[in-house]
Amino acid sequence: MWVRSSQKTRTDADIRQQRIERGLHALDALNERLAGPKSRLRDRASVEVAATAALAGTAYTA
Repeated sequence: MWVRSSQKTRTDADIRQQRIERGLHALDALNERLAGPKSRLRDRASVEVAATAALAGTAYTA
């Protein structure tokens, strides 16, 4: 049996929003790191690895 719960809908939306915000903050931090004068991330592969690592804690799945 399936029951629609408005509370669960709100909770799911809040969790989804929090994950999006954490992901954006992680990518903003990575962007600042890349823009810095001493960034060690110089090629696409290393940037992709760093972006994946940054998003790992946000429960984002691609």
